[in-house]
Amino acid sequence: MPACFRRSAWLWLGACFVAATGCNPPGGVRTYAAPRETPNTTPAPVAPVTPPAAVAAVEGPDKSRTLGVIIPVGPDGARFIKFSGAIDFVTSLEPKFNEFVGTVRLANAAATPTYTVPAGWVENPPRQFVPKSFTVGPKDTPQVTLTDSIGGTLLANVNRWRTEVGLPEIKDADLANSVTEIALGDTKAYRVDFRGPAVPGSGAPRMRGLPATK
Repeated sequence: MPACFRRSAWLWLGACFVAATGCNPPGGVRTYAAPRETPNTTPAPVAPVTPPAAVAAVEGPDKSRTLGVIIPVGPDGARFIKFSGAIDFVTSLEPKFNEFVGTVRLANAAATPTYTVPAGWVENPPRQFVPKSFTVGPKDTPQVTLTDSIGGTLLANVNRWRTEVGLPEIKDADLANSVTEIALGDTKAYRVDFRGPAVPGSGAPRMRGLPATK
């Protein structure tokens, strides 16, 4: 092969090698510019918060009735005469209850009361906090009870009895409209008469016109 041809061939191969390798030195690290990834700043969707469904208020006719007398014993205690149950049953015996209350006498609020038992009532053995109770109808029907002194202000006891028949609690300013002051001889007492939609004996009746609770 002629020398001039060999020289031209080597020059041509050298130019091709330089073009292929660029300016990077042999064995060097080849670099390139990669496109930058833009972070996703869009917040993840949040599931909507569903408000709790409104709970229906108690509706319907009155079912329970409580007739009672609260006899204060000091500032934070009272003894009770109480008759509570199905509204028709309690109403049918209201005259007898009034007759009984009219005979109750106490030398003072803490003294042992005296009374006259109406005809047909059967006195029961005493039990804790209830020294006197009377069966006033067929067996297992609600009883009239006469308790020992139990803690609680007049307002607290009124509200406890209201909630038992399904009525809302009241504030102190409304107390005068919920009780009637009476006298058992020389002892001051308070008469109450509450009717409400709670089922008699339900234990935890709900409030009339207020959300039901579980």
